[in-house]
Amino acid sequence: MNDQPRRQADDEIFRVHSRYLGPPGITLPVSIPYRAILPGLAAGAGTVILLSVFGLGLWRFLLAGAVAIAVGALADRYSGSDRPVAALPAILTGETGAPRPAAPQPSQAALRPGQVPVHFLPAPRNKELRP
Repeated sequence: MNDQPRRQADDEIFRVHSRYLGPPGITLPVSIPYRAILPGLAAGAGTVILLSVFGLGLWRFLLAGAVAIAVGALADRYSGSDRPVAALPAILTGETGAPRPAAPQPSQAALRPGQVPVHFLPAPRNKELRP
């Protein structure tokens, strides 16, 4: 056999799709991308703290879990080897704060009844059939 040690690639192209499958010996039903774990946990913890202030009871944990999953999914979807998770807040603030073109002003018109041409309609014809 080959007794040389295995080397891990340090190139990000090979690590981009790294996924957490669960603790050793116990596989999770879904795999979690490593890059989604930290943003998801941070958003979930922040949501639990915020909802605890409002006194939402046990619902806060369910809502925090949903927020954590959503933020993790967004971090996984919008990040990659060319766009790390740490750059996502800067990208988001740059996009939301970007200048937008001015909204077109609605056209305005003033109608003057004296300047509108008026034509009289012809007298209606009698449509009765005469024998």
